[in-house]
Amino acid sequence: LSGAWSVLRRQRCNSLNSAALSTFWGAVDPSTSPAMTRAEMGQRIRLIRLALRLTQRQMAAYIDARQSKICDIEKGKQWPVFEDIGRLALALHFSLDVLNAPGDFDLKACLHPR
Repeated sequence: LSGAWSVLRRQRCNSLNSAALSTFWGAVDPSTSPAMTRAEMGQRIRLIRLALRLTQRQMAAYIDARQSKICDIEKGKQWPVFEDIGRLALALHFSLDVLNAPGDFDLKACLHPR
């Protein structure tokens, strides 16, 4: 996994393609990660945003989206697209492995990956 991370890190956030990200992190798709609900994923995204002291609008700017999309993700109304989460992870330097890990969410480990 560390090899895939270094490949993705070398790419610009704007040039990430879905094949690379789905290989790296395919578990945003509810069919591959039935244990995590949209609400749980949204709560984790919200915790990251608040810990980094970002507004929804600022976070949305990283993925070229509207503030309402971040709001819907945080409220569990929609699944985040894995390309968007990948771009956020690269830009904001958080761990996709920890974000997507089953069980209790470790915000500190997510924001400070080894």
